[in-house]
Amino acid sequence: MKVKETEVFIVVSPLIKDINSTEYSFKANSMKVLAKIIDTENLPVIERYLRQAIMDKNEYVQKGALISGIILFSKASENIKKWSNDVQDKLNASDPQIIYLSLVLMSLIKSNDLFSASRIAQMMMSKDLRKMPLAHCQLIRGIKGLLLSEDLDAKTQLSFQNYLSSCLTTANCDMVVIEASKAVCEVAPNSPAHLESVYTLLQSMISAHRSIVKYSVLRVMKRIASTQLQLMSQCGPELEKLVTYANKSVASMAISIILKIAKEKDVDGLLSTISQYLPEMADEFRVDAIQSVKHLIKRYPGIYKLLISFLRKCLRLQSSLEFKREVVESVIYIIHTVDASREEALYAVVDLVEDCQFESLVIRGLEVMAREIPLLDNGEPFIRFICNRLILEGEKVRASAVTALAKLGWKKPKLQSIIKNILMKCLIEQADEVRDRAALYLHTLELKSQEKDSLSELVFGDKKIDFNALENYLKSNKQDLMSSEKPIHINLDSLKPEEHKESKSEK
Repeated sequence: MKVKETEVFIVVSPLIKDINSTEYSFKANSMKVLAKIIDTENLPVIERYLRQAIMDKNEYVQKGALISGIILFSKASENIKKWSNDVQDKLNASDPQIIYLSLVLMSLIKSNDLFSASRIAQMMMSKDLRKMPLAHCQLIRGIKGLLLSEDLDAKTQLSFQNYLSSCLTTANCDMVVIEASKAVCEVAPNSPAHLESVYTLLQSMISAHRSIVKYSVLRVMKRIASTQLQLMSQCGPELEKLVTYANKSVASMAISIILKIAKEKDVDGLLSTISQYLPEMADEFRVDAIQSVKHLIKRYPGIYKLLISFLRKCLRLQSSLEFKREVVESVIYIIHTVDASREEALYAVVDLVEDCQFESLVIRGLEVMAREIPLLDNGEPFIRFICNRLILEGEKVRASAVTALAKLGWKKPKLQSIIKNILMKCLIEQADEVRDRAALYLHTLELKSQEKDSLSELVFGDKKIDFNALENYLKSNKQDLMSSEKPIHINLDSLKPEEHKESKSEK
């Protein structure tokens, strides 16, 4: 909704008045609200007040000004960069929150100045930040960003890496240790020496009393598990204890890691345990568990029946679209990874199309069946499951079912007679889309072999047609095409991309 200028004035005027108030809470809060709502055109009106507030005697006002600067940076970065000297002075403040906010704002201001950012980081490294965990974590994030840039000289790189290693000690608070562990995992993801030191420290923190610490530790461990399976397998017993932990977020994360490091002989019992807890998990953790199951097929392709059976159980759960989509994609991944799994996996796809409330997933399942059934020695039993969709589903799904049947008829000539009979019945459909598709596919399947080869590839194949370019071509050559007495032949491959752009500009 477009806001009138008078309305803006009515809202902004009292807030600007509050900036000049002697009441510090009014002053600080009005700055934060103005930073949220003001546009770049009106920013100069309040910028002077914000900059002055950074040097205010009251610490609450200083924090409000720094927060305003962080909010405004995304709108007017050039204006906020002028505050650099004032903000840098606040890095020497006594209040831990002011130091933290100043460090956040300085990291934004110096984000494109590697030398200045490195100098500020080195200055902060010399301070004792043990009683300032927020500022300490922000410094670690900044150092991580600098190390990932890969433009630092060797000496600076080494000093930053040593600093991260020095943060991996129980002398620091939990949040600092966890932040440093995350940084090391990102900066040196393939370094066993660095990851082992992180792992040793995190393993001692799993037994922490607070659930938030356990969960944070497990998240970092999950990153390590992606590259260091042998190292992570050492803490299997501790992780198994957490599967029955009261906090479901912690239990879910533990399950996800166990699936990554599981040995083949343990997978069966592990999946049985997960099946019990899966209904109680939040959807984001269910998705995470399914992704871990999908990775198991890479390591142990021989257990595909076990994994497909587990995924079929997952499809029966009442859950979100995202979770069921992940399950379906996992089944498809198994088909592509293990050829012998095709028939078994297709029955999982059948479970989906037979009982799923999401149309998009049913259509996806039908597409998979149309592609995979012809690769079976005996795919005829699956036809009835597609036919059921013509009776029980909505128009979009019925249209997709018609396409799936027609593709089967094209790829499997021995099934054509059955499929033609089914498509004939679709010609009396009330839905235009279903009826028109059935008519087109019947006509294509009944063509003589010479005509069928060229047209079938166009109708049933994977070749993509640029319809915008085709439309533009027909408009440009309308007179020549209408006056021609010969059959019209258009080489779709000769349609140029420029014609597509022209057709867009005409529209």
